[in-house]
Amino acid sequence: MKPNVNLIIVLILFIFAGSLIVVGPVRSAWHIETSPTNVILNDVWGASANEVFAVGAEETILHFDGAIWSSKQTSPAGVILRDVWGSSGTNVIAVGDSGKIFRYDGSDWKQEASGTTVNLHGIWVTSGGLAFAVGDVDTNIPYEAVILYYNGTSWVTMVSGLSIPLKAVWGISPDNVFAVGDSGTILRYDGNSWSPMNSYTTTWLSCVWGSSDKDVFAAGSSTAVYRYDGNADNDWTETFGSVEYPDDLWGSSDRDVYAVGGSDFNKIDHFDGNTWSTWFLTGNHPNGVWGSAKDNVFVVGNGGMIMRDFINKPPFPPPIDGPVDEASFGELDTIVLDGGTYSDPENHLHDLTYFQVRRADSRELRLDEIFSAGVTDYPISPGTILPGLKYNWRVGYVDALGAVGWSEWYSFKIGTSEDTILPKIVAGTDVSDFGMISIVHWPENMSPEAVFNIEYDRRNYLIGTYDAVNNRYIAFDNGLEMEPGRSYWILAREGLTIDFSGIPVILADDVYVALNYNASTGNGWNMVAPPNDAEYYWANVKVVEEIDGVLIDRETVQNLADDNLYIDRQLWRWENGHYHSDTPDTDPNLAMEAYAGYWVKARQANVFLRFEPGARVASLGKPEILMAGIWKKTKTWLSNLNIFSKEAVAGDDNTPPMPMGTLDDNTADPVFQGCFIEITNDCN
Repeated sequence: MKPNVNLIIVLILFIFAGSLIVVGPVRSAWHIETSPTNVILNDVWGASANEVFAVGAEETILHFDGAIWSSKQTSPAGVILRDVWGSSGTNVIAVGDSGKIFRYDGSDWKQEASGTTVNLHGIWVTSGGLAFAVGDVDTNIPYEAVILYYNGTSWVTMVSGLSIPLKAVWGISPDNVFAVGDSGTILRYDGNSWSPMNSYTTTWLSCVWGSSDKDVFAAGSSTAVYRYDGNADNDWTETFGSVEYPDDLWGSSDRDVYAVGGSDFNKIDHFDGNTWSTWFLTGNHPNGVWGSAKDNVFVVGNGGMIMRDFINKPPFPPPIDGPVDEASFGELDTIVLDGGTYSDPENHLHDLTYFQVRRADSRELRLDEIFSAGVTDYPISPGTILPGLKYNWRVGYVDALGAVGWSEWYSFKIGTSEDTILPKIVAGTDVSDFGMISIVHWPENMSPEAVFNIEYDRRNYLIGTYDAVNNRYIAFDNGLEMEPGRSYWILAREGLTIDFSGIPVILADDVYVALNYNASTGNGWNMVAPPNDAEYYWANVKVVEEIDGVLIDRETVQNLADDNLYIDRQLWRWENGHYHSDTPDTDPNLAMEAYAGYWVKARQANVFLRFEPGARVASLGKPEILMAGIWKKTKTWLSNLNIFSKEAVAGDDNTPPMPMGTLDDNTADPVFQGCFIEITNDCN
C-alpha cells in the first residue's frame, strides 16, 4: 500500500526506544523492531524476508530470521562497516573503513584481503556471486578512487580514471554497473571499462539504485533525485519533488522507491512514479533501506534503530475446540469457550486474547474480555448472562505487533429445553389455505427437518420465509432456518401437527427482532412474529436503530409519524386468501399473537423491533383486557367482511409479497418464489 499524497493523515507512533515519532501519510504500518545494539547502523540488505543483515559501527553485523534480530559480530575496537549486499543467504559481503571486507558463508563471517586500506563505502554483488566495491581515493600512485572487483576467486583493483571519492555502487549485471560519488560523479561499467556519465550536477552523490538499466536513480547532497532512462547520450535528469540529502535508495519498482536520510530532517521519502512524499521522523537518523518486497521494507539508522514497514499478517483464525456450534447449556452450567491452539504465519508471539459474546437477537455485546498471552479458554459462570436467549461468540488472537486473527461467530443457547406443540395446521392446497406460523422456542436444532419432522416434498408441503435482502423466499429445502421472531408460510396437503424440543425464549427481558432491508431495491418486507410466548400490542412495540454497533431507541410504533424513516406503521396479516392491515391509529388495541405471523415493512437497514414486557396485552388491567378481547373479536368479524381494515388487492402499491404458490399447480420455486404485487402488479 503506497502513501496517498492526496490524503494526509497524521500517524503518531510513540516508541520509548529512541523516542520516535512518525508523522506523514499513513501506509501499512511502520514498526520499531527490537534491536540488540545501540551503535550506528549504516545499511541493510537481505536474501529474503527471513534472512536480513544490517551493518554498522564497531564492525557490528546483525541478522534477522523473520522473528528476531541477533548480533553476529561486534568489536568495540573494530572499524565502521558502511554497506552490505549479497547474492544469497550464504554469500553476503560487508565493506567498511580501512579496506575491511567480510564475507558470510551461511555459518561464519570471515575477513578477506582487499588489497587496499582506504575506506570502502559501497558494495554490490551479482546474482552469480561476482562483486564490485567502491571507496575513497587511494593516495598512492595512481591516486584514483578505489574500485574493487571480486572475480570469483579474489579481489582485484580496477581502473576508475578519476581522483574523486566514490560512495555507492549498484548494477543490473556484471557488464552493466553504476557507481556514484563526489562532485556529481556517475560512472558506468560496460564489462570492459568504467566511463563517466552526464549528471549535470556538482553535488556529491551518496546512493544509487535502479529497477532496470532504463530506470536508475541517484541522489546525495541536494534536494534532487536524478534519474537515468537508458538514453544513448548517457544523460541523467532531475525527478520532480524535494528529497533532501538522502543517504540510501531502494525500491521494489520504478513506482515504489524509497530514499532515507536528510540533513536538517530525519525522514523517509517515497516515490510513487509521479511524485515524492515524506515521513518525518524525530529521533534517530535513518541511514539505510532495503526491502524483500513492496510490503516489507527495512530501515536502519543511528542508535541501533531498525524500522520495518510491512503488512503484518494476522494470526491464523482460532480453530475453536468447543463448544460445538448451536450447543445448549442449562442455567447452572459453566460454559467454557475454547479458542484452540494459537498459530501465526510469521511466528509472531501470542500477545493477547479477545473473547466476545453478543446476544443473537440484538447483536449487542454482552461480554468483551481481554486476556494476556497464552490464554485460549474462557469460562462463563452461571448467571453471568441471561437464560432463554441465544448468543453468538468468537475468539480473537493478537500477535506481538497488534494484528488480530478472529474466529468465525459460533452460537450457544442457555435454558432448559422442553417439548412444545404448535397450533395444528389445517389441510389445504390453495393460496387461501396458507397459514403464517411462528415459534417461541430456540430449537435444539435450527433446521426445518428437525422442527417439522417431515419428509419435505413440494407436492405435499410448501414451507418458507421471506428474505428482503435477496428479494426471494427461502424454502424448506433451500437453506431455511427456524428462529423465534420470524414467521413462516406453511401449506400442507393433509394438515400437520408440529412438535419439537427447544428452549423457551425469555419473558422477563426485552427481546429484539431484526428487520431486513435491500437498499438497492427499497425492499424491506419482513415476515415477523412475537419472539416469545406472549401477546403484544403493536402500538407499544419499540422501534430501535443500530448505528455503529450501538442500539438507539427511536419511538414506539404508536408515536412514530406516518412518514418516519424506519418502518411502515401498518401491520399486515393473511386471512382467507387476502392481506389485511391496520395501524395503531385504526386499531389502538391491535395485537400480535404468539405462534401467529405478520408482515412489517422496513424503510432502511439496521432497524429492530423491541418487544418489551410492558408492551404485552397481559400487562393491562382487567377492564382493559376485557375490552381488548371484545374489540379483537369484533375486528376479526369485521375484517372478514372486508369492513374497516385495509385489504390488499391486485395492483395495490406497498403490499406484501403473495404466498409461495399452490400445491395444485406446483409453481413454487425454492430460490425465487411467489410474486410481488408491488413489483409486477399481475398477481391473481
